[in-house]
Amino acid sequence: MSGHTVKQKEIAAEQEAKEAQLAEKAANITAATARLEAAQAALEAKIADFEIRMARASDHPTNKGEVHTDLLPRGRTIPMGELGENLPIEAVTSGDMLRMEDKIKLEAFMHELVQIRVSEDGNENSTIMAIPTVNGSNQPIIRGVPTWIKRKYVESLARARISNFNQKLADPNKRDSYEMVERPAATYTFSVLSDTPRGHAWLQQIMDQPQT
Repeated sequence: MSGHTVKQKEIAAEQEAKEAQLAEKAANITAATARLEAAQAALEAKIADFEIRMARASDHPTNKGEVHTDLLPRGRTIPMGELGENLPIEAVTSGDMLRMEDKIKLEAFMHELVQIRVSEDGNENSTIMAIPTVNGSNQPIIRGVPTWIKRKYVESLARARISNFNQKLADPNKRDSYEMVERPAATYTFSVLSDTPRGHAWLQQIMDQPQT
């Protein structure tokens, strides 16, 4: 075998090795791209699910001033100048997501509908309606009439308190030694006509709390 033939074989073997390396790198890039696309799809699914939950939990339409991911340009690089001052960026952790998930679930729970009936008050000075208020919103309820309301107003009814005062003789030897003793009482009495087992347990915990 001539030296020329040996040299050609060495060059061919070296070329094949390089092609094998390139093929391996291409396969690795393809696999990495697939993993990245799968992760991006999973993230987009979580974002879409989060937005759906927020929309269901909210009473009001989405504000026009909010910025949503579907309105942002795809594939655009954001210059550092658009991110404000050169300060550390706070990352959203899995713990933050779990806490947000809990808040969404609690918000949805507090917006569930519950049927109640507020008892009629024998006091001639009482109004015909009970009006619990939550975050500046009122919920008028006619006494004695079964009414569907959101759970957050049930909590407001359950926690509403008035202060009654009784006279107490401070010193039995002094007939004029009276003092006024405060006695907290529920502002409204009501019964729950329709709720979930979890809702009944939740309300019982509130009612079992000491009146202050």
